Amino acid sequence: MLSFLIVLSIIFFNSCGSGDAGHQVGARQDEIARGRDLFTRSGCAVCHGHEGRGDGRVARSLSPRPRDFRELSAYQQGNSKADIATTIKNGVGVRTSAMPAYPHLSAADAGALGAFVVFLQKQP
Repeated sequence: MLSFLIVLSIIFFNSCGSGDAGHQVGARQDEIARGRDLFTRSGCAVCHGHEGRGDGRVARSLSPRPRDFRELSAYQQGNSKADIATTIKNGVGVRTSAMPAYPHLSAADAGALGAFVVFLQKQP
């Protein structure tokens, strides 16, 4: 279902507008798609679930449980793409979260993951 929504969004946004604006939207969709791939390959879905609802297969064993990305007020370090990329790179303190640091990720990869999380925030 999520894959269908991403493809539909890409088709919709790429058919709207023209020139640089269309290119920027296409680039953003490419970044979201790359972030989605990284989300799966990096193991994020194991805790956060494939749709970012905090319902991954190990979520019940974590205290506190992983966040549902739609709950914007629950983000400890901000909910923008840049804030999320920083959180991914640095992790969250072990006393307040089980979110580890991923310092090995490039800034571009952390940004792509941040873009995908922002995309998931807006899903019903």
